[in-house]
Amino acid sequence: MANETGYAVIKFVTGNGHCHRGSDYVKGRLLAEFFRERPQIGKVQLFQWIKQINKLLEQYHNGTSDNYYRYVNPYMIVIDEEGKLSLLDHNADSNQNLIQQSQSESIRRRFLPPEEPGYRKGSLQLDIYGLGRTIQFILAHAAANPKLTKYEEHKFQKIIQRCLNYNSKKPYSNASQILKHYPTLLVKQTPLLRLGLSILAALIGIFILCSNTVQSSPEVQSEQTDAAEDQGAEKQGALEQGTTEQEAVEQTEDELFLELGYIYLSDLNKPKEGQVYFSQISNENQVAGCYERIAGYLQNQATLNSETELEAELVNIESLLIDNATLKDLRIWLRAYMRLDTPTAHTAIIRIGEMALGQQPEKEAEIEIRELLGEAYKEAGEKEKSVEEYQQLKQMMALEKQEQIYEAIIGIYEELGNTEAAINECVEGAEKLVYSYILKFRHIRLLCRQETADQQACVDLIRKYITAQPELQEQEEFIQLQNECGIKVEGDNIWLERE
Repeated sequence: MANETGYAVIKFVTGNGHCHRGSDYVKGRLLAEFFRERPQIGKVQLFQWIKQINKLLEQYHNGTSDNYYRYVNPYMIVIDEEGKLSLLDHNADSNQNLIQQSQSESIRRRFLPPEEPGYRKGSLQLDIYGLGRTIQFILAHAAANPKLTKYEEHKFQKIIQRCLNYNSKKPYSNASQILKHYPTLLVKQTPLLRLGLSILAALIGIFILCSNTVQSSPEVQSEQTDAAEDQGAEKQGALEQGTTEQEAVEQTEDELFLELGYIYLSDLNKPKEGQVYFSQISNENQVAGCYERIAGYLQNQATLNSETELEAELVNIESLLIDNATLKDLRIWLRAYMRLDTPTAHTAIIRIGEMALGQQPEKEAEIEIRELLGEAYKEAGEKEKSVEEYQQLKQMMALEKQEQIYEAIIGIYEELGNTEAAINECVEGAEKLVYSYILKFRHIRLLCRQETADQQACVDLIRKYITAQPELQEQEEFIQLQNECGIKVEGDNIWLERE
């Protein structure tokens, strides 16, 4: 490496559960200078360097003191003679000229948020922001060979966007979390991999299209696009240095099949297709094995022979993932527990459903979760909480889908003996959903079957509804109502006959 200079750098030593910092001296080039003078780089090397910078930052944050590096930019990172990266020691006297350079306006405006005047104080958010800008710098200046695929570019852009938007609802909480989101490096595209990648690209396109048609709000669209585009987030994605090509291909295939399995089983709710992909993964992957059996059970296959075995499998998968379960995992568990009509299952749905809502799901997923929670709270005897979930759903769902939600709320109020609240829901629902026969019939039944009912009020209500929709009289439900409540209709005359 020509024109090398000596630099004082930080050396990390791990021991006793801590990462201790020391000092070292290396000859090399600053990362910014290297890419400006020699942009050509192999794709494997590019991926390794980006992850190495991330790992250095993670090690620094895990240190015993002064946990924020502050000066995260390519002018404070050195490439030594062996191609290894190091962070400059910003406490070394020999590096003070580089610290002053980092404080210059030209660097600050590119690697610090606009509202930050300089590197005066450190924070996790500013370090992650600097990492995002550094990755952006590398990708802008590097001429990778072979070129990054559209999939790889897309994944890197999502990481950068999340690093820079540290005030968003889903900021990175630590540097190690970012390591899980890097795209998988495809070392060798076998026919099987090419097929899988084609399917994955098509599914992501479908998700983006669907997301754009569900909500018009920019904030919601952003959340939905995150969920659709972050396929494979939280899954192991790195090919480590020293891995052989065959091992890399096998690892890549497993990761791709895992992503596809999750997409089909969780996002698309298609257990048959999900089972196919989970079954392709090596036997050492216990999570994939669990999901293969669960997907089979959801298709009524004999992969699990009883509800007891399904429940044991769900307990097993939860213990395997512990605190690393993603929203995709939680949605699969919720659907599986719904097959178990037991008090234990209802309790599990409530616990997992609340966890899922805490991950701020996109609208479509939130609707499904709240529907499951509403039913689980009802079966668990917590009917007021069930009503709360259904009331939330009314605000989220399109008008044409609200009828069943009104029915559920009315039914719960009837079970609670709160006829007045049930009638109020009927009134509201019938006014909003003018096409609904069901809500009008329930309103008539609730009002007219009461022993203390005002007969004239009942007659007026019936007249109002059949005048607006004469076809109501032809419905089977109305004939049943006549028999139940003694309703008589002859021409324009309507009256009640009580036994």
